[in-house]
Amino acid sequence: MNKFLTSHRIFIFCLLLVLIAFFTQVGEIPAEAKNYPLVFIITGIIMALVLIFRKKQPEVEALDKSSIMKILEFAIVIFIYLMLMSKIGYILSTLLFLYIGQWMLGLKKSAVFFLFPPILTLVLYLLFTRVLSVILPMGTWIGINF
Repeated sequence: MNKFLTSHRIFIFCLLLVLIAFFTQVGEIPAEAKNYPLVFIITGIIMALVLIFRKKQPEVEALDKSSIMKILEFAIVIFIYLMLMSKIGYILSTLLFLYIGQWMLGLKKSAVFFLFPPILTLVLYLLFTRVLSVILPMGTWIGINF
C-alpha cells in the first residue's frame, strides 16, 4: 500500500472536504454571525492540512475492553453535560464537566485539578460571549444571570 495513503490521511481528507463544503456556505450567514463558524472552519482546515502532510503518522494500537469502557463512560458524561447545559447553564455545567472529566482521567490531587476548570470556563465564556458574540445558555433551573 502507498505510504502516503494511510487510513488517517483518508479520514482527515474526508473531514477536510466537509470543512470546505461548510466554508462555501459561510457567505449565506448574516455578517454579525459569521465570526464563530468562520474561526472553527478555518482552524479546522489548517489543522487538517497539517495532519495530512505530516511526515510521521501515528501508530495505531488495538483497543482493549477497559479502554472501550472508558471511552463509553466519557461519552455518557459528555452527553449528560450537553443535556444539563440548558438546565443549569453553561458556567455550572462546564465546571462540573471539567471536574468530573479530570477525576475520570486520574488528575485528583494536584493544583491543576482545582485551578484548571474555573480558569478554562472563564476564558471560554469570555471568548464565546465577547469575541464570537455567542449567547451561552444561562439555565432554566437556576436564575443566575452573569
